[in-house]
Amino acid sequence: MRKQILAAFLFMPLAFSITGFMNLQENPLASLVNAELAFSKLSETKRIREAFLACLADDGLVFRPGPVNGKKFYSEQKDLSGYLTWKPVFADISLAGDLGYTTGPYEYRKSKEDKGPASQGHYISIWRRKKDGPWRVVIDTGIAHPPLQNIPPLFVAPPKPEQTSPKSIPAADLANEQRILLSRDVKLGEPPASIDGFSPDYFSAMMPDIRFYRPNVFPMTGAIEARKALGSIRGLIRGKPEKADVSESGDLGFTYGTISYRAEPAAAVKEQEFYYLRIWKKSADRTWRIALEVSNLIPAR
Repeated sequence: MRKQILAAFLFMPLAFSITGFMNLQENPLASLVNAELAFSKLSETKRIREAFLACLADDGLVFRPGPVNGKKFYSEQKDLSGYLTWKPVFADISLAGDLGYTTGPYEYRKSKEDKGPASQGHYISIWRRKKDGPWRVVIDTGIAHPPLQNIPPLFVAPPKPEQTSPKSIPAADLANEQRILLSRDVKLGEPPASIDGFSPDYFSAMMPDIRFYRPNVFPMTGAIEARKALGSIRGLIRGKPEKADVSESGDLGFTYGTISYRAEPAAAVKEQEFYYLRIWKKSADRTWRIALEVSNLIPAR
């Protein structure tokens, strides 16, 4: 994938907390995008390690390649050099304005003067904020891929709808919603034994405009593209979610865990394992659907 010295930069979450930005008149989605752009500036001026330590939640996770405490990870990286550039090309947020995510391309250069990047890819970061508090990143992951031919434009948040005022949104039963979402993910990971490849339930769980990320491949958008990429895969596929969490409004959430894949179940073929992250959103019929999925191969031990 890349040299060991670059391993820490494989998945770059791009988020930064700015104190004092939250008020009821503000567009929460715009504040999320602005916070990320501010982090980009911080990364260039104060370097990577300091920027991540500033924006990560105390319990925030970074996938390197599996989930580990982000602040502990970056505290132990004493000699992180190089420069990151990125921009959010898509962002979404819960109705309560407490949970959101952004994604877009990043580039890493060993030196600011380098003509070309040493590595590039797409990041995914999930952010949370408490009432009247700053954004903190709670999940950091992403993929590496070849250079993009065309860079998508910067995401611009639409005007804030009147109905998204926090006072008008009923609180969800968080414990129950977490159980429902986790059960939904568990079901996708346990298809019938007769299924060869990905189950129909898995494809039907995708949002029509799902963002679908796999390592060393350009990001895909749409369930049709995802089905094309996965439809020909055969073998035994099993998933095991580790955690589910949801927004206060119960309309946006995420799960993460591992996927095992054996191309020939009946033969003594070595099994491959992947870490995955799924961002879920309630559809119009109030069913949890996958809005974004990213996975990366777990290196052989």
